[in-house]
This record gives sequence, structure tokens and C-alpha cells, in this order.
Amino acid sequence: MNGVHELTIFSTDLENHYDELLIAPEKDILTLPVDPSVEPVYVSHEYLNVINPVTVKSSPSITQNIFRTLSGIFYSLTSSFLFTCSTFVVKQLKVDLLDALILRLILQTVTIIAFIIYKKYPFFSGTKKQLLLQLVCCLSGAGALTAFFVGYRYIPLPDLTTLAYTRVIWTLLLTSIIYREKPSIAILGAIPLAILGVIFVAQPTFLFNNKMPQVSNMILNSTITVTNSSKYRYIGFSVALFCALSSSVNVILFKQLVTCKIKSSVLMFQFVIVALSILILNQFYKYFIEHKPIILLKWQFIIASFICLLQILSSTLVQKAIKRENPSVYTILCSSDIIYAIILQNLFTNMKSALFALLGSLLVISSVILIGGYKLFKNRQALKLDKQRVHKEKFKTIT
Repeated sequence: MNGVHELTIFSTDLENHYDELLIAPEKDILTLPVDPSVEPVYVSHEYLNVINPVTVKSSPSITQNIFRTLSGIFYSLTSSFLFTCSTFVVKQLKVDLLDALILRLILQTVTIIAFIIYKKYPFFSGTKKQLLLQLVCCLSGAGALTAFFVGYRYIPLPDLTTLAYTRVIWTLLLTSIIYREKPSIAILGAIPLAILGVIFVAQPTFLFNNKMPQVSNMILNSTITVTNSSKYRYIGFSVALFCALSSSVNVILFKQLVTCKIKSSVLMFQFVIVALSILILNQFYKYFIEHKPIILLKWQFIIASFICLLQILSSTLVQKAIKRENPSVYTILCSSDIIYAIILQNLFTNMKSALFALLGSLLVISSVILIGGYKLFKNRQALKLDKQRVHKEKFKTIT
């Protein structure tokens, strides 16, 4: 999930451009990552050129312009592909994703700690209220991460990704409620599309009489088959919606804390520590309570762990995409997670997507495109007004 698009974005560039991040007018609530838990921040290079035209150098060549224009799209689509594929392959290896992620989070923890120490940042800072918000932020981020991979035990990846990606709608809705903003026409139009999409994907029995497809679910490293049962589907849908809502809370708090001059790398450290703690506790629970055998030395686990390292590359590409692409366009491109998941499931498994599930995914993607397109239009208008204002001020200065 660009999906969840979930969680771990870490870049020193966020620290180096912190001041610009606070003034960027295109920094909007739609800037969502490939991982569902933490939102990367966007810097408009076009806007920076407007407010600081002196720094503009010689015009790049046509080839360079084409590369820069398309590179953001390429990075976005590639990051989504890497995350979705790695998640799908690990599941096919019949390895619990919560086990396979341990190596990835350990590596990220070490990297982030080294960076924070190098920069001499405090690991915890701010007022009591800000510390409380940091706690809720890292808990919601870790909760979104855990919920996404737990949900994959019960429902197919396309359904999970579709439901998790409704976080875009919930984020905008929660923002309107918290800040008492009047919702735009785009939001009012996107909400029913998202709700209908969720209904078509979930297919509740009181509305749909069709039988549930046979689904092979991996529950804590053991494979069971659930035939014509809606119990596990409802569990999966509930967990996926919790993932979406938790991710929305995380995005809002992350933005708020960054504007309060809390370093993004510190927030990432707090998130990774909580997420890694959850995974370690899960290992203790399985070993001491459920008496499950330790699989850390099995070849499937080793391969799955290294595959999950691709998600670090995915997060890196997210940062590159956000620096080069408008946040609204990036959000639309990230919905390709859903398309990738549908293609992988239908090509490499015996479980085919139902017509209503495909329609639900299409409705959710449409809601994202509607909001992203509207925000892109508003951002372009604001940028145009900023350019006109700057030119007027320069003209007054000359005269």
C-alpha cells in the first residue's frame, strides 16, 4: 500500500530543506507514501524558482526536461510496484509478513539512529502536548503497518489494498472536521464513491447473495482453507479499514508535528522503534503462548526477509518521486498499487477477482483521481497567482 503505502520514509533531504517545507504552498494533505503509515513531505521546485528567481541557472536541455518530467512518474510507479510485488511474493512463500519485516526494521532502526546521532538531534523533544502527539503518531503509524499485514492473512491483496487506500478520503474528511473547514465539492463527490467502492469490495451478505470465493489464508505460518465463509473476510475488512483510519491519523499528526519543528527523522525513529517492538512481542507470543516453532533459520524466511528489503528501496524512490512530482499527481499514481495487486493475483494465483470487487477498486481509484485532480487544479491556480504577485512586485521595484 502506497499502500499502505505504508510506512517507512527516511531521507536526510527532508532535514536539509526543512525551512522550504514550511512555506511550500503546495504542501497538502494528499502527500501519501507507498507505505501507509508515514507521509513524505513535498517541495515544489517550481515554486522555489518563483520565490527565488536569482538562483535559476541556465535552461536544461530538452532531454533533461523530459527526464525530469517523467522521472517523478517513473519513481512513483516503480515504488508502488516494488512494494506490492514484495508483499505478494512473501505471502506466496507462506511466511508471515510480520516475521519477514523484522530484518528490514532492524536495518532501518540502525540507520536512523546513526543519522540522528550524527546530526545531534534529541530523540525526544517538544512540549508535553507535542510529546503526547508524538506518542499517538508513532502508535498510529505502527498500528497501520501491523494492521495492513495482519489483514493480508484474511483477504486478498487487491481487496486489502483498495480498502487501505481509502485513507486518502478519511484523511481529508478528518482534516475538515478537526480544522472546521468546509469540505470541497471534490471531497463531497469522492466520499460516496469511496463508500460504494468499500461496499462492492466487502460484498456484505445482506446486500449480496453470491457465495464467497474459496480463499487460502495464511494464519501465523499455517495455511488453512476457508470455503464459503464470510467470517474471515469480515475480520480482514475490519482490519483493513482500521489500517486506513490509523494511517489517516498518522498523516495528520505527522504534518502537525513537522510544522512544530519536530524533525521528521526523529518521528521516523519513534515509529520504527514501536513497530519493531510490536514484531518482537509477536515473536514471543507465538513461541511462548502458541508454542509455534521458530522459523528464523528456514530458507523461506531468509528469502522473504531479503525480499522485504526491497521496500526500503521503494521508500527511497518515494522520496525522489515526491521531490519531482506534484503531491496530487503522486497520490493518483500511488493508486497503481491496486492495479498491480489485481494483476498479480489474477496471473499467479488460482483466485480470480470478482466483478464487484473490480468495480469497487475502480470506484476507489476514481475517488482518488477526483480529489487529486481537484487539488492539482487548485495548486496550479495558486501557483499562477504567486507568479503574478512576484512579477508585480518586481515591476514595482524597477519603476
